[in-house]
Amino acid sequence: MEPTGDPAEATIRQRKTQHSDNEDVKEHNGGVSTDPTEEWKRHMEGIKGELLDQMNNHLRILLDKAVNIAVESYAQEHKTKTLGTAKRSNGPVNEKKKVFLHRASLLDELMEVGHFQTIYHMFIAVLCVFVISTAAVDIIDHGSMVLDFDLLFYTFGQFGTVVWSWLFLFLYTLLVPYKVSTFWASLYPKSKHKILLSLCVGTFLLVCQTFALYIFPVYVVNHYRLPPASSSIVILEQVRFIMKSYSFLRETVPAVLKDESKEKNPQIPKLSSYLYFLFCPTLIYRENYPRTPYIRWKYVAKSFTQFLGCVFFVYFILVTLCIPVFKNMSKEPFSKKTLVLSIFHATLPGKAESCLIQFTFYRLLSAF
Repeated sequence: MEPTGDPAEATIRQRKTQHSDNEDVKEHNGGVSTDPTEEWKRHMEGIKGELLDQMNNHLRILLDKAVNIAVESYAQEHKTKTLGTAKRSNGPVNEKKKVFLHRASLLDELMEVGHFQTIYHMFIAVLCVFVISTAAVDIIDHGSMVLDFDLLFYTFGQFGTVVWSWLFLFLYTLLVPYKVSTFWASLYPKSKHKILLSLCVGTFLLVCQTFALYIFPVYVVNHYRLPPASSSIVILEQVRFIMKSYSFLRETVPAVLKDESKEKNPQIPKLSSYLYFLFCPTLIYRENYPRTPYIRWKYVAKSFTQFLGCVFFVYFILVTLCIPVFKNMSKEPFSKKTLVLSIFHATLPGKAESCLIQFTFYRLLSAF
């Protein structure tokens, strides 16, 4: 690459050349200066040329530096990626751990996109239309606004049963897997019959898990005839606690097996870390997670408000668009035509409702 030289020296040389050219012009014209406008124009053209040359030189230097930095960065990244791949392929399975980073949720990142914000505002406008139309119909038909939430109360009925069954599942998941794993971890390095000890403890824990997390929730739902939303809460919490306890055991047991040759006792997880993991929106247990320095209560309130708004939105869609279709269907003789029309009339509200249910789920996670 050719050397660019000092821009200041080039400017001085250009000014000297321009000055000599002006002298030649004056001598050619018999010592009489030309039109001032022409001189000013030539002067401005010279300044423009100087500026363009300086900008080209600086731009060329910056581009050369950027190319060199990009080449060095790519080579270093490629080398690191190659070493990491080789290490992961040669290392044991329990060393392939996911790394948690402090970042915004995917839903929050989507909310920063203009198109997604437009869709979000459209849903808010539709919810306002539902509320206004329902209030207007009640005022016209009954003379006053009638808050009829019977379907909502029925869906979340027997809430007391849901609370005490959830408390049982939570306390069991918090205490039994933790106590059993810590008991086994304290005896395993010193035991002479490691296989027998592990078999007995594992069998006991498997029996407890089967009755407490598999049979008990299903029995509660069937025995008490819980309505749809209440039964969904119990079953979803059952699945969540099963996955949480499995992840805790999957991360702690290999650590004890790996340290069995050491004389000192293996490091037992803290109960506070396990308690935080039960509420943390992740299914991979770690002793520590990247956390914000303070609790964002405004963000929690906003997410929980959006969750309640989605619940009422689903309720208004069911009451206004879905239930009347099938209620009118029951008043007519059954036929294939009536069935097909009812299904197609409820398809679009059902699609919107499914999207709202997914948004409700993620808003509830964000509230945690």
